[in-house]
Amino acid sequence: MKPNAERHEFVLDALHTLALFGMAVAQPLYDILGRYPEFLAVRGLAPAEVFLLAGVLSLAAPGLLILAHWAARVLSHSLYHVLHRLTLAALAAALLLQPIKTLPLSGALLIGLAISAAILLIWVYSIHRSVRSFFHFLTPAAILFPLLFLFFSPVRGLLKGDFESGDRWDVRTSTPVVMVVFDEFPTISLLDENHEIDEVLFPNFARLAREAYWFRNATTVNDFTLISLASILTGLSPDIARPKLPTLRDHPRNLFTLFAPTHDLHVQEALTRLAPPSGDPGRERSPQAQFTLGADLWLVYLHLLLPADLTTGLPRVTDAWTDFRGHWRDLGTSESDGGFPSEDSPSDWGDFRADWSLRAEQFREFIDSIQPSPTPSLHFLHSLLPHARWEHLPDGRRYRLYSARGVRGVVGPNDRGEDPNRWFDDDWLVTQAYQAHLLQIQFVDKLVGELMDGLRERDLYERCLLIITADHGAGFQAGDSRRAVTPTNYPEILSIPLFLKTPFQGEGVTDDSNVEVIDIMPMIVEVLGIPPPWPMDGHTAINRRVPERPAKVVVSTRRERLEFDPTLRDRGELVRRKIERFGVRRPEAIFSVGPHPQLLGRTLDSLSVVDASPFDVQLEGEPFYRQVRTDGPFLPAAVTGRVLGEPQSGPARELAVSVNGMIRAVTRTSPFWEENRAFEAVVPPESFREGSNAVDILLITGHGDRLALRRGARPQVGFTLEQPSAEEAFLVGDDGTRIPIVSGQISGWTTAGVSPSGDRVYVGGWAVDGRERRPVRSVVVFRDGRSFTEGRTHIPRPDAVEMFGSEELARSGFHFEFPPDALAPLERVRLRVFAVSETGVAGELNYPSDISSWPFLPPRRSFPTGLPYQWGTLLEFGGRGSVGDYLGRGWGNAEEGIHWTVGGEAELELRLPSAPGDITLEVSLRPFLAPGTLDGQRVQIQVDRKTVGEWLLDSPNFQTQTSTLPQSLFEHPGDVLIGFVLPDAVSPEALGAGPDRRKLGVAVRSLSLRATDGASGP
Repeated sequence: MKPNAERHEFVLDALHTLALFGMAVAQPLYDILGRYPEFLAVRGLAPAEVFLLAGVLSLAAPGLLILAHWAARVLSHSLYHVLHRLTLAALAAALLLQPIKTLPLSGALLIGLAISAAILLIWVYSIHRSVRSFFHFLTPAAILFPLLFLFFSPVRGLLKGDFESGDRWDVRTSTPVVMVVFDEFPTISLLDENHEIDEVLFPNFARLAREAYWFRNATTVNDFTLISLASILTGLSPDIARPKLPTLRDHPRNLFTLFAPTHDLHVQEALTRLAPPSGDPGRERSPQAQFTLGADLWLVYLHLLLPADLTTGLPRVTDAWTDFRGHWRDLGTSESDGGFPSEDSPSDWGDFRADWSLRAEQFREFIDSIQPSPTPSLHFLHSLLPHARWEHLPDGRRYRLYSARGVRGVVGPNDRGEDPNRWFDDDWLVTQAYQAHLLQIQFVDKLVGELMDGLRERDLYERCLLIITADHGAGFQAGDSRRAVTPTNYPEILSIPLFLKTPFQGEGVTDDSNVEVIDIMPMIVEVLGIPPPWPMDGHTAINRRVPERPAKVVVSTRRERLEFDPTLRDRGELVRRKIERFGVRRPEAIFSVGPHPQLLGRTLDSLSVVDASPFDVQLEGEPFYRQVRTDGPFLPAAVTGRVLGEPQSGPARELAVSVNGMIRAVTRTSPFWEENRAFEAVVPPESFREGSNAVDILLITGHGDRLALRRGARPQVGFTLEQPSAEEAFLVGDDGTRIPIVSGQISGWTTAGVSPSGDRVYVGGWAVDGRERRPVRSVVVFRDGRSFTEGRTHIPRPDAVEMFGSEELARSGFHFEFPPDALAPLERVRLRVFAVSETGVAGELNYPSDISSWPFLPPRRSFPTGLPYQWGTLLEFGGRGSVGDYLGRGWGNAEEGIHWTVGGEAELELRLPSAPGDITLEVSLRPFLAPGTLDGQRVQIQVDRKTVGEWLLDSPNFQTQTSTLPQSLFEHPGDVLIGFVLPDAVSPEALGAGPDRRKLGVAVRSLSLRATDGASGP
């Protein structure tokens, strides 16, 4: 082929790649971002950054592919053609998979169909010029897609730059304003049988109602946080014809711009971007926050691309608007409690999340920030409480394991067009969710009390205008939606608390008129004597001058205008159902739900209990029950686990939970939750005592007065690690069982970390028997050579299914949590994770490639590790040396008689017996030196990462260095790290001493550890 023809061919191929990439990758992302630009708005992207994003998706990303094709073309035309066809086939498969992924077939089969069709298409493309010509007509799509995205979608609202309002209003008030907007808070949760606030369960809301205006019939105007908040802060109804973003540009007239000229603004917005930048100290965008954009887009694309059964192992895009992986990494899985928008289920809009782990701390910091000042102030907080996840007891302690924090019992993300927030038809799962919701609202009540008391202490309560409200409610009816408004749940979704305490108000007023959140701004300006600053859709209800609305009006996330009766007449029935479930004015009643409540409070001694039981129980978080801190920030009151060893089919299993010999909760399993195996029960906090607690799960059998209990067994055999030789290793059970550790059969990975709140340590991952393509029998976590906990896999991991092609591996994930004190100090604990197969062999799982993310002593990546070492044994380095099995990180390849340390640290891992006395470390080594440039190498000696000595090496020859190590470092037998820190390590190339680019410290020839005769230590 002539050069010109070759160039012409390459240009056409590049255009085809550009067009197909635009159709398969860029356009699906443009479509969802264009329909829901909140994804970009909450990041505060500047116009230039939005243009840059489009440039990356439409030009830079496919340009990298084209550049790779060009490089291949330079090397070989055959290589170029293969690479180009493979690229087109992959893009075609991605394009074809998206419309067919809703078919009722497994994800693996759908991917196979898409790939097969793509290969056929590209084969036809390769041999038929007419098909190649057709691809020419697709080329304009590469330009058309970004233009439509930027200029003909709601994203265009982000391209107008920062907005500075020229409006100035006549605000002449020195009144401090304090406003809190809670999230997902239905008024029904507060009410007793008289539709008053239950003053026993919620004493502070009841106190506020006695001192403020309580608009008992207040409702939201939208069931989506971003839209509802904008209406609250502007007094304007949602615009169906022209949806607006929750930004200052789209809402220049709002509470914050009204008060900006006269008040100091202290604004904490989790979702919206309505405050002027100077009013929100949290508005500055960090580089890390912007870095998450690319990762988040990739995850969104994977959810758009893959069938639903292949996305459950991915970080959810339903739990946040940003940093999806950050919200997911604590556990790796959780069910959706919100939703990234999708066209099939437009009600599935999730709220952008702030730091979920610090919601209580954020509220208390907000209280502390309110201080008297000579300049009037506006303090605003959008709190993400009491929104799911429900994790707080009434006193504020957290009580849920991370593995139990999701919203169970809802449909979840799907490709069927179903509302992902619809509850299954299981009233028990809904009741448990409602129970957790009410416990968290009791904590919110406590925080409201702290806010009121804090204002009083600072002499601000009487003088301030205090507004407390919420954005929308939540539904708790089986078969109905938790979030989207429907004709049956509308009183729960619409009805929200609204309290307004005016300055120096004498007594409270309960107002049952038809009030909506768009009336809040008119009431603020009315109370403070501010002339109406702009036309508002709302009206003040304090000194009403206009007739009440004839109906409740709400604009749903489907952009439908709905009307309901102004009195919410169906609310009474929902209040009655709530009281039937939980009672009123009895805090203990919230813990009394479940089958056979007559068992509660009974001791096991007074009941018929059968110890010999045919069913096994896996209880999560057992280490917490062995080490309860009743005054700590975490109390394991949510008892969770799964029933094993019995058939999955059949009716739900009714269970009783005993704590220290007394029945404290009753619960049951559900066919909608882990196939009728999983259970949860929340026990009262007073069930626990300091220290070790006995928690038992009992199966309830019989009925009526003939109930009997069967005690569930938790068959866990303790293990130790044993390695009689370099070729053999075993897990040795306390019952004498010897399970051989083999390589190549067990597959899996594990990760670990500390929760953001610091109240727990977790270890999670997945494990399968790769050779047999079946689940493992158990996962065992070892601490310093002794098993610490054991459990079965149960968390969905579709990545394992895809890897091994077996649906049987769907639930191959595991997750353990521990109290930090049980593993303290973390940096001196060696944690190792093994899986045991059904065929009776074990294997060690892989650890993170980034070892800095592992909070414990660095693990070995495969067994054997920490080989037994006898005091005085000389370890020789180099290709023929004996040190190979002990080498940890930081060593170069074996050379003739030596190993170089590479980088700033190097470690040996040895399994040592108890020391007979002080120990002498003796090492033969020579430093890397460059005369005149590097005249010495410092070598710091460490034992388990604790520095115990230092050498200075200034001779280029081999030398023997010794250091005496105290016996106390080796009191307990087990794995020990002997480390060398080389702060002066440098590459020869950097010093002009040769081409070697490795950072060299010292070359080691031999090492030994021997008893120090007559020494008492340094």
